[in-house]
Amino acid sequence: MQLKAIPFPDSRFAGWKINGMPHEGVITLEEDTVLSAIFERTDDPMLADGVTLYWYDANGGRDYAKIALNQMFIAFEDREKWDVTTDEEYHETLQHIAQTFHLQAEIMSRNRYQMSLKTLEPLEKEQWFEVLSRLQQLTYVQWAGTNTL
Repeated sequence: MQLKAIPFPDSRFAGWKINGMPHEGVITLEEDTVLSAIFERTDDPMLADGVTLYWYDANGGRDYAKIALNQMFIAFEDREKWDVTTDEEYHETLQHIAQTFHLQAEIMSRNRYQMSLKTLEPLEKEQWFEVLSRLQQLTYVQWAGTNTL
């Protein structure tokens, strides 16, 4: 018998486990043998310059997510709550939000509820969190952060 482990995207095969223990070499399957494939997540190239956040869930399991230091996701308050009356003021406010993140920020996607920003150069870790704090203080921003969590 030949077994093949096929990884999901953004992961790679890392080995086998027999009855919960890592195993290398020939595998002899006997009664009540549990064989499992081990997969490891590979980093998304977009997140190469990032920060990894780790946390533990209620059951003690460890999980993580990466924050790209060259990206920011922003959810808006309803436009009716904004202090703008014309489309020109609205678009100027969107540019102000983008430039609060980075002077050369590019709007990757946008609709009336949210937008995604990206820069060519990643911010420093401390700088990213400072900008996040400033963005969250803007009255027309409901939420700012990363959409990778």
